[in-house]
Amino acid sequence: MRNIWISDITIGQSGTAGGFTLSFREKLELAKLLDKLGVSAIEAGRIENRKMDSLLIKSLASAVTGSTLAVPVTLSEPESVELTWNALSEAKHPRLQVVAPVSTVQMEYLCHKKPAAVVQMIRDMVSLCKAKCAEVEFVAEDASRSEPEFLKQAIAAAVEAGATVVTVCDTAGTMLPEEFYDAVSAIRAAVPETVRLGVRCSNSLYMADSCAMSAIRAGADEVKVAACGESTASLDKLTRILSAKGEKFGAFCGVHATELQ
Repeated sequence: MRNIWISDITIGQSGTAGGFTLSFREKLELAKLLDKLGVSAIEAGRIENRKMDSLLIKSLASAVTGSTLAVPVTLSEPESVELTWNALSEAKHPRLQVVAPVSTVQMEYLCHKKPAAVVQMIRDMVSLCKAKCAEVEFVAEDASRSEPEFLKQAIAAAVEAGATVVTVCDTAGTMLPEEFYDAVSAIRAAVPETVRLGVRCSNSLYMADSCAMSAIRAGADEVKVAACGESTASLDKLTRILSAKGEKFGAFCGVHATELQ
């Protein structure tokens, strides 16, 4: 039986994505609840306001004892690695994340970089993060609209630089469950078994939970979910699906399903 990591993004997602905003205190309380619930990882947002965001991450690091605490660095700012690690270093199970667009449209309009330059940025930032933190995640944004060969290059660069987790995102929500199954199968075959493969599914077509299960069947080891909001797979629904049907696929998760109520 494979243990599927459940990574909750509620605290890290923007108010626009989640449809709500959380206060400092609410984020701390939610983190404590998620930690008690047994989610594998809790994701916070990147540091934008140096004082307040650093304080939040330090507070989360003290409050979260069982789950991994994951925080993204800023791709175009190498100095953000040191800043983020200073806030995260006291966490029991820290993880640094390098998030980069891998589709042509996002690379041009968000990064203003050519593909080769983006690959080099990924390699450099993952290396910097690995020098600070044992667990580093590369998150490939808009992977479903990326050229397959370029996506393989980006993932290979991240893995060579030390990434221990690689996550591919259907950011635009363009894939049906069977299409996502095929895509994840191909990526899993190209990623070393020692590297955990994660997915994030957009819920724009209201099929994020189905796509997430398809990805698990295809070999994904980690799924990003949300306890609140409908932007991606649901923590509640995915946990219940795995609890009821996971044995059929040889998979389970450590979330305490009976406590979700």
